[in-house]
Parts: sequence; structure tokens; C-alpha cells
Amino acid sequence: MQKLNLNIQPQSDLPSAYVVTFEGDFDGYAKENVTEIEKLLEETPNAKLVFDFTQLNFLNSYAIGHLVAWRNTVAEKGG
Repeated sequence: MQKLNLNIQPQSDLPSAYVVTFEGDFDGYAKENVTEIEKLLEETPNAKLVFDFTQLNFLNSYAIGHLVAWRNTVAEKGG
């Protein structure tokens, strides 16, 4: 297993837009990373997120549940 690392990069050409690069394994051990994205969504009302999974090795139902929840939060807030 490889610990999940996130790289969150704001996009200067599009306000409130971020590219989130996932590297490693996205599973139940990634709780601190989940908090990073949740904090970003709380602080940015109309956030737009682009997820880059090109360096992701593994994800499970825990990860998929969070991806769906983040998508719903973004949609509810107009992102």
C-alpha cells in the first residue's frame, strides 16, 4: 500500500477552480486527505474541482463514497 498524497492547485485562469491530483492509494487510511478537500469545499462556495487520477494506484468503496459526496456538495453550492 502506498499512502495517498494530494496536490491541490488553484487555476489562475478560472476563479474557484482547482485541479486535485491523487497519488497513491485512496482508501480508509486517507482520512486526513479527505479533510483537506472538505475544508476547501467549505471555504470556496462555488468551487470547481477537476480530479486527476493518473497517478492513483487504488481506490475502494470508501473513496467512491467521498467522490460522490464531493460531487453533490459542489453541485449544491453552484460549482
